[in-house]
Amino acid sequence: MKRRLWFLTLKSGCPLGFAERLVLSFLVSKARHRKTATARRIAKLTGLHRGSSVAPALEVLKRHRLAEETNEGWCALPPSGATAEWFVSRTTKSEKWHERLAYFPVSLPDRSKVSTRHAIVYWFLVSRSNVKRPQKVAGIAKALRIGWATAARAVKKLQELGLIDDDLRPTQTQRPGTLATQ
Repeated sequence: MKRRLWFLTLKSGCPLGFAERLVLSFLVSKARHRKTATARRIAKLTGLHRGSSVAPALEVLKRHRLAEETNEGWCALPPSGATAEWFVSRTTKSEKWHERLAYFPVSLPDRSKVSTRHAIVYWFLVSRSNVKRPQKVAGIAKALRIGWATAARAVKKLQELGLIDDDLRPTQTQRPGTLATQ
């Protein structure tokens, strides 16, 4: 099974935290195929805890009218009004709302040495590899809305695995799905 999602790019004024962003990114990835997902499925594929992370995230998304629960499961809703200003837009001719949102692709790990947060940090660094400025742990934490210590642990783990160098640049771009097998 492909475990890939498009991790949404948010503007600085967006109040969504990491768990909400990950769950919404997962639901938007499902929306591309007109599918829904249960909280159990979201938890299983994102690595988040169903009770302490997924359920509260879904409630926050529901409160902001970015997700709704249907008979089949949860689905993403197009951002509108004030929430539309929270997301970075891509230049595209597509009329589909989910294709107009900016993102970077993430291959989710499948029971490996790499957690979901580690994978997202890795793919974030891959997406930023053409930027001339060196990346810093604080910048990664801020951009991904994770704690500094979490970002530092992810960087350390990725360096131990030889996936990034001391300048936080990817040593090689892994093909989708291969990061999980390291």
